[in-house]
Amino acid sequence: MPDSRRGPGIVWTIAAGALVGIVCFTFFLSYEHPWSLRGENLVDIYPAMVETYRQWMSGHMPVWTGGEWLGYPLLANPQSGAFYPIHLIQFWLTPAPHLRAFDLGTALHAGILFAGVLSLLARLGCGRGAALFGAVLTLLAPRVLYSTLYLPSFVAVSWWPWLIAFADDLARRDVTRHEVGRSVLLGSLALAGQALSGYPESAFYAACTAGLWILLAESKIPLGRRAARLALLGIAAALITAPQLLPMVAELADTARSGGPSIASQFSLYVDSVLDPFDPWLAGTNERSIALSPFIGFATLLLAFAGIALRRRSVLPLVVIVTFAALFALGRHTPFHGWIHSLPVFDRFRGPTKLFLVVQIFTAWLAAIGLQSCLERHRRGW
Repeated sequence: MPDSRRGPGIVWTIAAGALVGIVCFTFFLSYEHPWSLRGENLVDIYPAMVETYRQWMSGHMPVWTGGEWLGYPLLANPQSGAFYPIHLIQFWLTPAPHLRAFDLGTALHAGILFAGVLSLLARLGCGRGAALFGAVLTLLAPRVLYSTLYLPSFVAVSWWPWLIAFADDLARRDVTRHEVGRSVLLGSLALAGQALSGYPESAFYAACTAGLWILLAESKIPLGRRAARLALLGIAAALITAPQLLPMVAELADTARSGGPSIASQFSLYVDSVLDPFDPWLAGTNERSIALSPFIGFATLLLAFAGIALRRRSVLPLVVIVTFAALFALGRHTPFHGWIHSLPVFDRFRGPTKLFLVVQIFTAWLAAIGLQSCLERHRRGW
């Protein structure tokens, strides 16, 4: 099992995350207009969330709104984020009409993401330098940056490393029931946060990822016991998200989401050339290029391969998840997509390219592990 004691401690991790959040918010404030209030944030998310906040502040649950589709049950719209406390905090801390609320929320979750990656990489055996490298690389991944235009997506990304960290505890640590309960609770909160913040699709992908991690991680704990822990994690997350998800499911039958998408492989990842994953200019050409970018980077990929070669079995969950996500993201360009899209729940989604965000951030984590492995080999003289 990796020795996490070499990595950053909890105080150092929290301090680093807080510093990143402060730096991001300061950067946003340097703009005359709210930096985060663009794209879908401006058109879809802000109106739903500000209406939700106003109804909570008026003393009643935000059950209905007349400002969407000529009348719509607000709780049935997960983008309202009605039960996600940080959304309420970001509006409460900003003056009406709360135009800087999304800047504050984005900055807070940038800090949560940064601290989460540091904590996870410490668990996986990275020292402070390699963990910092992985956290910065994650924060600068093209699709992570692009997700700031859709706040629920960025919020969901910020909770991924925390979920995997607690899943790793459940997979590897043979501890007391009290400690298992703690990891189940914290892990379920990290999973539920993705659904409650307005992005149930990401929560579903994250749940699948956590399940693969728990079942595939190198561990001395029997597979049956790990499966039981996974079931507890799923049940706890389902109970936490029920107030948001139950109204959504009840309303689903009256929406286009009740049936499978007419174009199941729409918005697939497209790689025009084998050099596309290594071309930063392609990733930064325009917003759509960033949204659909296959960019990873040559140095990142090289370090990731080093991590795989030098750590082997201990990085198996990372490798499986990256491979699965990459194949699914390619959509109709591989025969794999037809099979996976026939599975329940997966058949409801029409944007497989979204899974390439998972490829980018998990490859960044593999690269950090590869850097740590290379540093250790260098100290020992290879």
